[in-house]
Order: sequence, then C-alpha cells, then structure tokens
Amino acid sequence: MYDIEALKQEQIKENSVIKDLNQNGVLTITLNRQSRLNSLQIGMYALITNFLDEANKNPQIKVVILKGKGKHFCAGNDLQNFDTITNDKENQKKSSIFISQNILIPFCQAFINLNKPLIAVVQGACIGVAFNLLALCDEVYITSDSFFQAPLVKLAQGPEMCSSYFFPKIFGYQQAFEIIVGAKKLSSSDLEKFKMVNGVFNTYQEALDVSNRRATQICDQDQESVIEAKKLMRLDRDILNKTNIDENLNLQIRWSSDKLIPTIMKFYCGKSRL
Repeated sequence: MYDIEALKQEQIKENSVIKDLNQNGVLTITLNRQSRLNSLQIGMYALITNFLDEANKNPQIKVVILKGKGKHFCAGNDLQNFDTITNDKENQKKSSIFISQNILIPFCQAFINLNKPLIAVVQGACIGVAFNLLALCDEVYITSDSFFQAPLVKLAQGPEMCSSYFFPKIFGYQQAFEIIVGAKKLSSSDLEKFKMVNGVFNTYQEALDVSNRRATQICDQDQESVIEAKKLMRLDRDILNKTNIDENLNLQIRWSSDKLIPTIMKFYCGKSRL
C-alpha cells in the first residue's frame, strides 16, 4: 500500500522536517517545505510522530518547540496526498483506512500522549491540521499577521486532531460549528480573545524569542514536577484518545466517499474558495 519508511527517508532527504536538540534540552521541530507553505506530506506526518515519541523516551529532551520556516507556519495537509487514492473505489477505501490507521491516528496520539511541554510558534497561514493541533500544545505564541482556518468539512472531510472535542470548549458550540463546518477564518485577535494563545507579537522573531525563553525557563525547573503537572492538567487523555479514533473512523468514511475527489478537484481548479 504505502512504504512509510521510504516516505520518511524521502522527507529526510528533502529536509522537509528539521529537528535540533540544544544543550539545554529543547528539541525544536521545524517544518521546512516553504514552496508548499509547509503543508504536510505523508512522510512528514510519520517523521513528526517519531520525533515526538522520541521526546517522550529521551530524558535529555525537556521541552519541544514546533515551528515553521518562512512566511507561514503550515498550510495543513497537502491535498496531493489524495492523488494516490483516486484509482478505483476499492483502492480508495483501502488507502483511506491505511492512512488513517498508520499515519493520522499515531500522529494525533503522539501529541496527546507527549509528556514533555510542547510550545508552538505560529506565523502567517495556520490551516487545517496545523490549526487543530494547537489545542494539543501547552503554550502557543503567534504573530499579528497569522490567520487560522479548518476547511475540512468544506472539503468533504471532517474534524481531526480532537478539534470536535476542543473547539466547542474553546469557542463555544455555535462558534465552533461555524469554524468546523463553515470554515470560518479567524485572525490572531480572535485567538487571543478566546484565550487559545499565550501571546501575539508583531514579528515572527519576537514570538520565537519569547518561545525560546519560555522553553529555557521550563528546562531549568524540576522536570518531574513539570511532567506531573502536565499529566494532571491533561486528565482528559482517555477522552482525547477515543475522540481521535472516532474522528478517524469518520474520516475513513469521508475519504471513501464519491464526493471527496470532485470536491477537492473543484478546490484545485479555484471554483471553491476557502
């Protein structure tokens, strides 16, 4: 079906996801696919999953920072990932199940189960999966020009990264419905108003500097206390893991639908605006 190891090696060769561990214990994961606005290919999902799993096991890693290189954080899932599931109905169904079970479920689980603090630094576009995963981060710092959108239902898909659980809690049900189903676009001010971020900055460098300072401060604290505090604040992990499975079961159905490819093609042709 898919050779995940080969797809990971391809992304390593292209330097699409960069990891760097400094002497303080801060692991920085950088999305580096600027020509596609750092949108995620299948191998990138798998690499990030591996890096987060490694962070859990490695006592040298105390904090993780997730950021994007260039003008944008991440444009979400690369829609070219769907190119391989258009051959026939049966192949579409098998591919959908495989990607869900072997890529997206483990990807979300890695965020849910990460016991080290995770800090996101966001600039420019933060779309789809990139927007949704912010709710699974412990601190979020953004630039004033950043914008956020989750157009998955508009693309004949569905909620992911536990957004169906988090967004009603963060935004209220009615606002969350408009964001998830209506693909409502949000500004940095919107996220600040709803207390989804820790700070808004005029430049990316300012946001990054504050994130690095916070990471260093956390590294200087007693690590067992930090890990236990996060564990106590994430008492809903069982709910999140169940939500992850439920959302992916829905995505498997959506990805197997006859409506998926025409909707995405319509988007590609510019007939549908997000």
